[in-house]
Amino acid sequence: MKKILVALALILPVLTGCRQGETAAPGKDFTFTGDEVTVRSDSPVARELVVEPVVASAYESSFRTVGTVEPVAGRVAEVAVPFAGRITRALVRLGDQVRAGQPVYEMSSSAFYEAVKEYFENQLADKNAAANLKRREAMHEAGILSEREFEEARAEAENARNAYQMSRMALSVYHVDLDHLEMGRPITVTAPISGRVVAFDLTPGQYVKEDAGPVATIAELSRVWVSAQANELQAARIQPGLTRAQVFRDSAPDAPVDGRIVYVGEMLDEQTRATDVMLECENGQRQLKPGMFVSVVFTTPKADALLIPAAAVFQGEGGKYVYVEKEALHFERRTVRVESAGEGRVCVVSGLSVGERIIASGGIYLSE
Repeated sequence: MKKILVALALILPVLTGCRQGETAAPGKDFTFTGDEVTVRSDSPVARELVVEPVVASAYESSFRTVGTVEPVAGRVAEVAVPFAGRITRALVRLGDQVRAGQPVYEMSSSAFYEAVKEYFENQLADKNAAANLKRREAMHEAGILSEREFEEARAEAENARNAYQMSRMALSVYHVDLDHLEMGRPITVTAPISGRVVAFDLTPGQYVKEDAGPVATIAELSRVWVSAQANELQAARIQPGLTRAQVFRDSAPDAPVDGRIVYVGEMLDEQTRATDVMLECENGQRQLKPGMFVSVVFTTPKADALLIPAAAVFQGEGGKYVYVEKEALHFERRTVRVESAGEGRVCVVSGLSVGERIIASGGIYLSE
């Protein structure tokens, strides 16, 4: 009986000292109740805690991401063959600077000759049909031609005109000079844009099929795009016209190139959870080459932000959290969203307000 009373005497203080839902950490002078913790005022842990208010400070935030150099849309053109045929003459070389409309090569093609023949035939038919319509119109007005015969002549003239226009359009697609077109002459293929010849695969005498790939590529790269990746939080901070963007190359890390933000993507990739941010960069020295991987640093204008010590933030199962003071030595564990601000600080995106007090250091001693 005495042994039972002694055991109860040892257990009762423990049971009465712990409220329902509380856990007392063995050897440590604090108690957790859910997401709240109370520290004993006379404990060594209490002396290690530094509590500070959350204040707003002027902050110029920046973040670094990756990007890829791309040609500006409409400034790269692949030159293919319009018809199957044989290359008769190359008129440019790899690396040449060309202007829009400048001849690139000549080729002979039976399909082209047939198209030219059809063009001249339709041109003549259109001329004859128009003259015939004019004569019949005069006869109709004089009352010696029936309405039906006059309408037939008008339909014939209209069909001839349509066929002629179709022939013109078919040849004009290939930038053929219709005013100087002659039967039997090879077709001259011209540059669709101004730029530099960056790819060239032409040999006089070679036969090229109509479905062959491009035989030359022309690019104008004095300006290029950089497609940078930004996550949801980063993209929300980018403001075209206000946010500064700089592009860094591995080959010249100390010589950044300024970029102008032209577009911030409106949809996130389902796998990467990121969106594209398009920059336009001057590229007069051709230091940025399409396909090159680069780093991009975005810097936002100075604005009030909540900066707290990085040591105040901890990683839990549900995300990052801080300890917010509810009253003296009584704290709430609260989830926050933060991003690095450098120099041992983080910027609070959500979860805290100005004036709230948090454990700035020493929170590590509150490990359960």
